Amino acid sequence: MVMVVLTQELQGLVQLFEARADQRRGAVLAFVGVTGGCGTSTCARAFSRLIAPNAARGVWLFDLDFYVNEQYKIFASPAANRVYGGIGAPLDPTLKMDPFWRVSLLSHTANKRENAHYMTLHQTGSHRLFVSRFRTEALRIGQDIHITRAPAYWQRMRDAIDLAVIDVPARDRSRSILRIAPDVDGVILVAEPQTHPRQLISLQREIEAAGGTCLGLVYNAPQAMPHAWPNLVSRQANR
Repeated sequence: MVMVVLTQELQGLVQLFEARADQRRGAVLAFVGVTGGCGTSTCARAFSRLIAPNAARGVWLFDLDFYVNEQYKIFASPAANRVYGGIGAPLDPTLKMDPFWRVSLLSHTANKRENAHYMTLHQTGSHRLFVSRFRTEALRIGQDIHITRAPAYWQRMRDAIDLAVIDVPARDRSRSILRIAPDVDGVILVAEPQTHPRQLISLQREIEAAGGTCLGLVYNAPQAMPHAWPNLVSRQANR
């Protein structure tokens, strides 16, 4: 596993986030690729790493590709351990709320505790960055994982931490972004330079129709810089 550094490419977004941050309240941002393979996970991870050192209450990185857990695997790798230290013990990320994930075929009396059993959060060494892991090994035959609206959960999270970064599977693989978008403060699109503008516009319209806000676009390529951040509002007191 390789820890790719995108400091220069994402510095513009970091500066805008920090300039507009309300220290009294956290933010929730989602990264999603227009198509698979355009480096969304790399961008979400790099942005989280850049914000975490100055985050007094921490940054939580959620990986919604539940069956792969790429973010956790990278931070648990020997290369990352040499930089950050060992991965921490499992923590409960539910904040005693109904979370944004649901496991199918639970008992009819399924509650917060049952759903919480399937996802853990881990500190990266002694740093203020925490990464999620979905416990696929706990799933029984026939069970599946679903994303659902959870505005109260995200509201509680804004009161508890500085930033939640959500790494969402690409739209051509999943509808997860359309379920998450209404609850987050904004969505950052990730694309390759050769991505057709029609694809970008189509995804933006889908997200906005679902109740979300597109904050801007990252063209993930060598020497490419983030584009179009005029709508970046990282902390919204009325959410």
